[in-house]
Amino acid sequence: MKTRTSLIIDATNNFNNKYSNKSLKEFYKIIDTVDIPSFQKIFFNYDLEVFSNINELLTVIISISQHPFVDNKQEEVIVKSGLASNLTTEAFQKTLKDPKLWKRHRGKMLPEEVYYHQYYDDLNTYENIFVISVIEMIASYLDKSRTFYSTLVHSITLNSNNETIDNQNIEQSLLLIDKSIRKIARIQRTRFYNVVSKNQKRIKEVTPTNILIQNPFYNRVYKFYKDLFLNNDDLESRKYLLNYYILLLLKEFKNRKFKINNDDQSLFNNDQLNIEFENKLLKISLQKRIDINSVELHIYDKSIDFSNDYLIIADSNDYFVNSYIPKENNYASVTYISPRNLGHLFNEQIVIESPKYASKTSLMNMILDSFHIVIYGSENIYSSICPCCKSRHLNSNNDVYVCFDCGTKYKIVQNNNDDNATITISYLRRD
Repeated sequence: MKTRTSLIIDATNNFNNKYSNKSLKEFYKIIDTVDIPSFQKIFFNYDLEVFSNINELLTVIISISQHPFVDNKQEEVIVKSGLASNLTTEAFQKTLKDPKLWKRHRGKMLPEEVYYHQYYDDLNTYENIFVISVIEMIASYLDKSRTFYSTLVHSITLNSNNETIDNQNIEQSLLLIDKSIRKIARIQRTRFYNVVSKNQKRIKEVTPTNILIQNPFYNRVYKFYKDLFLNNDDLESRKYLLNYYILLLLKEFKNRKFKINNDDQSLFNNDQLNIEFENKLLKISLQKRIDINSVELHIYDKSIDFSNDYLIIADSNDYFVNSYIPKENNYASVTYISPRNLGHLFNEQIVIESPKYASKTSLMNMILDSFHIVIYGSENIYSSICPCCKSRHLNSNNDVYVCFDCGTKYKIVQNNNDDNATITISYLRRD
């Protein structure tokens, strides 16, 4: 199975080979007619393949649970002499030397009990604990995926601009997820799972043993674990995702009638990319930040002489988003974006918003619409009531207000000779 990164690289290289010879000026002229490849579609199709592989793997694990590898061990016990079959030399000598085991019977000293080496099969092997660890990782992965795809079903019916995923794809994914969850439940009812899962040890960094390499069933589990959970290509895929979202931003700026003031630079493979956009109301500078895999937007409103800085973090791993929070945060808002979800920084945590599918044509429109909105209204009202969710749970600092309930952030500036104040919303909750 190809990794997500290899699929993304293939799509990127095909696109770059077609347009990399064009300058930023030339590309921006035609960008509204350019079909940008959908990384969302790549991720959804990749998910479907992963769910299929998980379902097949769980069938293998069911076979393991029925015929697991066991470690044959022995322990020394004291048993009634009549229950012991064959004594080892060591056990016999130890019995002879222990007077507590001997009793007089009809004038003779006979052993009432003997030392005995009892053999048993131990299920708690390193390999079996590893299998249990993988089962639990898969269960967690499926649980997160089912939550996302279940919510997506409702979003998809409301989204008439869907381009990258259809109901059949969602249905197949959910069916495979549910089928796999039922298989996990079947495994959890086995003696194998009940015995081994009680062991508190879990294996996150596996050492390949002979069993994991040579046993075909255990080897399937080991290879799957390496492919899905040890595949460290996220760092590689991040830079491709960042370039992808920059292309989507460019297309959205073109739709909003922005002109580029400094188009004498390369767009592709340019780590120093810094573009200045301008229309009648706004000046926007876009700077590529490869050090934090992000895009910085500086938005200046010419009509009210007011500016704000925004950060958009591009990534693919929704489960570890809070490791990407910038150490120094002077931004009006920080947005997290992945092919599956949107999120925003709130109380020093990246909050994944309710999963709501957005096609590639509406994605950046949705993000930019949440930045820099100007309305006019009463300072008395909006200094105590959030303009978005009407909550009164606000925090204010130097006329900058943050809503504790929805995260909307805005600044109030009282206009001269005007009853209405200027309300500049630097982050609006995305529904």
